[in-house]
Amino acid sequence: NLQSGHTKSCGCKFSIHDSHHFVDGTCIEIISSKKISRNNVSGIRGVYWSKSLKKWVAQITFKKVTYYLGAYENINDAAQARKRGEERYFQEFLDEYHAKNKEDS
Repeated sequence: NLQSGHTKSCGCKFSIHDSHHFVDGTCIEIISSKKISRNNVSGIRGVYWSKSLKKWVAQITFKKVTYYLGAYENINDAAQARKRGEERYFQEFLDEYHAKNKEDS
C-alpha cells in the first residue's frame, strides 16, 4: 500500500504534538478529557489498586511530575482524592489557558 501510493504513511511519523496543544509540558486535551485507559481496572482516572499496600492509590501527573495523592482502603476515598487533585492542579491551569485563548481570538 505504501509503494502503490494507496497509503501515504505507515504512522511512524505521527506525533501527538501534531494534533494536541502542549503548555509547559502539559497536554491540554489529555487533562481536559474524561477518557479512561482500557487498562484501568478501577474505572477512575489516576486511581489504581496497589497489591503491595493492599489499598487504592490516587495519583495525578501535571507538568511532567507525578504527585502521590494517598492510599485508601475505600475506592471512593481515592476517587475523591483524585478529584481534589484535578481541582488543585488542573482547574486553574485550564481556566488560564482558556481565558488566554479567548483573548487571542
